[in-house]
Amino acid sequence: MTKAQVMREYMKYRGLRNHSLNSLADIENQINKFITHTKKPLDAFTESMLMDYVGKINSKYKTNTANTIKSSFLKNFIKWHYEDWSSRFRNLNAICATEKPAPTYKPEDMLTEEDVQKLIKGEDSTFWKAYFLTLFYAGCRPVEVVNLKWESVEFTDDGAYITIYSKKNKQTFIKYVPADVSFYLEKLKGNESEFIFCNPRTKKPIGVKGAYWKLRQISERVLGKKINLYILRHSIATIIYNKEGLKDDDVAIQMGHTKSMRSTYVHNDKNKLKENARRIYFKPEDMPEEKKHELMLDNERIRKDLEDFKKQVQPLIDSNEKKKKEVHALAREMVKEAMAEAQKSN
Repeated sequence: MTKAQVMREYMKYRGLRNHSLNSLADIENQINKFITHTKKPLDAFTESMLMDYVGKINSKYKTNTANTIKSSFLKNFIKWHYEDWSSRFRNLNAICATEKPAPTYKPEDMLTEEDVQKLIKGEDSTFWKAYFLTLFYAGCRPVEVVNLKWESVEFTDDGAYITIYSKKNKQTFIKYVPADVSFYLEKLKGNESEFIFCNPRTKKPIGVKGAYWKLRQISERVLGKKINLYILRHSIATIIYNKEGLKDDDVAIQMGHTKSMRSTYVHNDKNKLKENARRIYFKPEDMPEEKKHELMLDNERIRKDLEDFKKQVQPLIDSNEKKKKEVHALAREMVKEAMAEAQKSN
């Protein structure tokens, strides 16, 4: 078969289980590049040629993209096309092995809730206030928010429940957002669309690129730095994973991912890491008796100091109270006199 014929047959095979046109287009594009990068026929492809090609892939693309091309595209194609793949490409698994990407974000990139409130105050549009607050507090992916439908939101007296289906995990997650978020969401009711964040003209969901642009514009003006939509998701993950008393399972549901993703989404600075490390071993109840006794003496001394201070300031408080009463009495007399004068005039 010619390379074109092989390509058609392979895409028929991939289409049996993959029904996403965009995904299939990506697969076809990458495999076509692979089989046409040389004029040699497919039967002449060797392990050495594969290594050279994968090296170019690693150099050209970011780690996550390169991992997808190697593991999901090239490796799958080779096993499908070559019956002798295990002997022809003996080191296939090693050549197409995925690499761990470098952290996308740093602790200093994370936003606090105060930062997010500054963004909201700096934006006049109720539409964008609702979008950014939903993205942040629900811990959603940007595409999940733009496709959010009214039927997926259940309003309560103190917030709202949002049901999200994650295509990435193929699971449904129920998230909760506080009243600050539901307040703005309810203001968008009556947009005559099944989608909450819709284009006012087409009534279809807005594009993610538009939201990216809007956030970069606001953040640069309000916070003095450009941030992207995913920083909101990573920031709220860092905040709630660090809250004491919350189980990782519950936080993972709110974020819409598995708890194994905790390390990917938590970006603690050095001080927070030190605090967490100390908490492993240090507990007040485990304090040595000598230290406890020392703290008790300190507390007693502070208590006595406060009592002495109270004795010193009490006369001043009493004096002020006496003056207040005198002023009030004088004011009442002046009012009475003024009313009497007014009656005489009448």
